[in-house]
Amino acid sequence: MRRKEDHVQVFRILDEVSKNGDVTQRSLSLRLGVALGLTNLYVRRLGKKGYIKIVNLKANRLRYELTPSGLAQKTALAFQYVQDSYVFYREARKSLTKTFKALKVSGAQTVILFGTGELAEIALLSLQEANMEVAGIVSARHAGQSLCGRLVHEPASIASIAHDRVVVVERERKEALNVLAELGVNESTVVCVGV
Repeated sequence: MRRKEDHVQVFRILDEVSKNGDVTQRSLSLRLGVALGLTNLYVRRLGKKGYIKIVNLKANRLRYELTPSGLAQKTALAFQYVQDSYVFYREARKSLTKTFKALKVSGAQTVILFGTGELAEIALLSLQEANMEVAGIVSARHAGQSLCGRLVHEPASIASIAHDRVVVVERERKEALNVLAELGVNESTVVCVGV
């Protein structure tokens, strides 16, 4: 997983530099959501590999220029990202379809989704295909926001939503299971899915 995350960060830096060579490491750090020191490490590494050219404008001011090999790398990473996304989608659909068919056979009709990432979006499609109802979507981090036009609720609202199963589609599965246990959700009604 670390390698894929690294590729995504490299792509994002190359993309930002291609859009604006005057971008600062501090602004890159904020856009990427990583520490300034890590951003500095990425930028220096990309410079050593010849993907970006670092030009000193003043003593405390740098300009970044995407090189032809940097442009080629950005294109290759974008293509790889699309391929990886397609594989993830296909595997997720397969896994979720199998899970929801099994839940349907066991008598479940209504499901609460715990999580809001890409897997949750794919789960919404798979639930429609299985003719199951989405009773609600919950997430502590994204409560009050919307996922595919549906309001995301606080996990504490689970007790007030009629449901047969809670399907965890959260990356931080252990954290989600802890929250559900604290809320007193019956462990036998909880199903974890992942790819």
